[in-house]
Amino acid sequence: GSLFIIGIYCQKSINMTTLSSLYILWNKTAQTSSWTAINSSLDIMQVSIDDIREKAEDGQAIWLVLPAKFCSVYQIKLPKLPQKDVPQALMSILEDKVIQDFSHLWWFYQKAPSGLYQVVLCDKAWMDNVREFWKSKQVPLKGMTLDWFALKPQEIFVLDDGDALMRSTTENGCFSYEWLSERLQNHIEHFQIHDTQTLHQPFE
Repeated sequence: GSLFIIGIYCQKSINMTTLSSLYILWNKTAQTSSWTAINSSLDIMQVSIDDIREKAEDGQAIWLVLPAKFCSVYQIKLPKLPQKDVPQALMSILEDKVIQDFSHLWWFYQKAPSGLYQVVLCDKAWMDNVREFWKSKQVPLKGMTLDWFALKPQEIFVLDDGDALMRSTTENGCFSYEWLSERLQNHIEHFQIHDTQTLHQPFE
């Protein structure tokens, strides 16, 4: 399924220099006995919560890969600012783009090599539930990432459920592929488009 595919594709978004790491693909309901995971050698496996806990106890770093479907992604250009002023500058721009109050949002940002700030926002209550789930299972997380970060600029990845991840100068995140096709219209040729059948192409 799409989670299996994203598990392979997402390896580009995480620095896999640590030999003892396990990357868990978040299940949207968390009501599952088997989780899709990928290790630092890019081996795909199905693991239980007990398996994950044992690997953490053995010293493996556990990373969680979140789906962009539950988040909003923005790429923002800022003038040169002192680092301490960057969060407020980003918030000032994002306040015109988001509906929820920032007190109800969990967000983080990083500066890309291009100079753009990549910002991810999601519902704070949802993120708290994700964190609480793993805490309740006594699984310490080394960190989290987003499947969107696997994309290169001007790239679209079509998921099995009809949605698509997109990275561009204008739209970023997870959208209906049908909506994207209509929105892009004559500009679609400017994108690299991949799906479960063409997954190997970015690695060639």
